[in-house]
Amino acid sequence: MNTLYYGDNLTIMQQMTKESVDLIYLDPSFNSKRTYNLMYKTMTGLPVPESVEAFFDMWELDAEKEERARTMPVLMHQYGVDDYYVRFWTLWIDALRHTQPHLLAYLIYMVERLLHMRVLLRATGSIYLHCDPTASHYIKIMMDAIFGHQNFRNEIIWKRTSAQNAAKRWGPVHDVILFYSATDKFTWNRIYQAYDESYTIRYKNRDANGKMWADDNLTAPGIRHGDSGAIWRGYDPTAKGLHWKISLQTVESIIGTEKARALSTAEKLDLLNEHGFLYWPQSRKKDSSGFPSFKRYLGMGMLTQDVMTDISPVNSQSKDRLGYPTQKPIELLDRIVQASSNKGDIIFDPFCGCGTTIYSSIKNERQWIGCDIAILPIHLIKHELEERYRLVEGTHFVIDGIPVSVEQAATLFHHDPLQFQH
Repeated sequence: MNTLYYGDNLTIMQQMTKESVDLIYLDPSFNSKRTYNLMYKTMTGLPVPESVEAFFDMWELDAEKEERARTMPVLMHQYGVDDYYVRFWTLWIDALRHTQPHLLAYLIYMVERLLHMRVLLRATGSIYLHCDPTASHYIKIMMDAIFGHQNFRNEIIWKRTSAQNAAKRWGPVHDVILFYSATDKFTWNRIYQAYDESYTIRYKNRDANGKMWADDNLTAPGIRHGDSGAIWRGYDPTAKGLHWKISLQTVESIIGTEKARALSTAEKLDLLNEHGFLYWPQSRKKDSSGFPSFKRYLGMGMLTQDVMTDISPVNSQSKDRLGYPTQKPIELLDRIVQASSNKGDIIFDPFCGCGTTIYSSIKNERQWIGCDIAILPIHLIKHELEERYRLVEGTHFVIDGIPVSVEQAATLFHHDPLQFQH
């Protein structure tokens, strides 16, 4: 059952089954108090009273986190982290405690949870961590330690806003998304995005099936004395100081890689001609003055790259805007979900906020698990699931962690009085 959890994600993850998740996406808030307070104002229309101040901030270095920092090496060893990363951690504690205590608090909080996320991932699974450039390089080192440097796949740059007027630095307009896999057998689906108009403008021809194509060279400069310089159907590239230039990718798409590599240049040209990939100017006669050329068809789109500039942030006037200050566009999550999971897979978001990962999972026919430590996001997501997506609690999803009896309320009160208050 799709599940929305209210509570500390570490406690919840410790109750989840090992190797049960196909994809993890997390976007921890950079300032959880500010995020919660803004959300409170938006959802209630009231100023935030003192008694409803955000009860949690991962950036605060308190006595509890200090103790966790000291015991972290033991925890790392238990999760199989290599010794040299553990020694590096102890050096970090001393360095950051006096220079960047807030960053140290964030790292303590995140490392403890990332260790368990690694346990939850299936061998074919992946994890995407969305973070601020000020912390991403620190987090990357810890993810190298936990998930293995060999499983680092990409540092994705997402342009999250338009130009900024920074007085004495380059305008900060991007976020970082770190992409790791559990193993080298991870799920991967190619994702295409629309071509720029400057690219498609040259595709002016249309074949009998309506597919657009552009005229491209079938030869390249330079004489070759081997197979690629041989005469084919009366056309001699050597006489013009050229040699045949074959689109091996196209040949492979017709007969497969192994067979394609076994063909001679002439056989490849015959195959391309047979399947309609050659354009013959004037006539097909051998004495034609023009060489045949290659029909380069317009593909499905451009393969998505690791710098994303084509997805805009959620506009303040958008109907999708839910009042969550760090809300991400669903198009960004769609791209991640489609690339690194398949239909029916389980997507887990331990900081689900306003629920964008959940909504993308529903849209792309995935199962989902969401978690948040604040009650307002839980209420917001429940409302969206019921009103916008017409899902029924108990039938399509369940909510776990909100007390529904006096006994459960008492347990929550003794465990976390401030969370009980909220």
